[in-house]
Amino acid sequence: MRGFSRAYLLELREAWQDGTDAIALAKEAGHPRAQLLGHIMTSWTNYYMGNYEQSIQDCEYAQELTLNLGARRFETQNQYYRALSLHRLGHDDEAMALLDEAEPAARKYSPSFTLVRVLGGIALISKDPGRRQRVLAEAEHLLDAGSVSHNYFAFYVDAAESAFEHGQWDQMEYYADRMEAYTHAEPLPWSDFVSARARAMAVFGRGDQSPEILQQLRQLREQANAAGLVSQTTQLDTALSSKPQPGEIACQ
Repeated sequence: MRGFSRAYLLELREAWQDGTDAIALAKEAGHPRAQLLGHIMTSWTNYYMGNYEQSIQDCEYAQELTLNLGARRFETQNQYYRALSLHRLGHDDEAMALLDEAEPAARKYSPSFTLVRVLGGIALISKDPGRRQRVLAEAEHLLDAGSVSHNYFAFYVDAAESAFEHGQWDQMEYYADRMEAYTHAEPLPWSDFVSARARAMAVFGRGDQSPEILQQLRQLREQANAAGLVSQTTQLDTALSSKPQPGEIACQ
């Protein structure tokens, strides 16, 4: 639990170490549920740190413990993080197959615990525009009805990235607004970064490549790298690598 708290403070490496320590202590104590939570922590942090193959391995360990314990709500969570890592590695068909399997199970066993994240993963990876819009709308409805906090923090990352991939700049700002509204009373480094990144990428996506916005993108990339949040630098790198080169003349 300390590790998850550290992650939202953008202390990803320290959070991973907490998860690793928890696994070792749980094995020593013979506490499989605590060991499961440790593997969930390391799969979570490895994904966001860009260690996708290691995250998949952690998900496999966690899934084995989940099945042994009969803790069904964690099963779909493991599938969600495994699908995200497969997506980053370019295996979208395999990722969607996992999410297609996870969606009905999440509706049955963990509608308030995992379903929102599974829907966010579908929105990010699905090639079906109609399905994407449906799951985004459903996830928002579930969040508005009240949900566990980790769903808000995960969903707005996936939703903003999905909007970027589809060139929906207003939607990116909309998710930034929702993230800020949720954390208004208690802002966190995680939510501040997610919102700032979405806003800057939306401005850039509309065609603003001014020195000010490029500097903001660089600062966000530096912040992500310093925190170990490597998975969140991909779209920043894409934007910065597409800017006009010095001396290049933009043609109308």
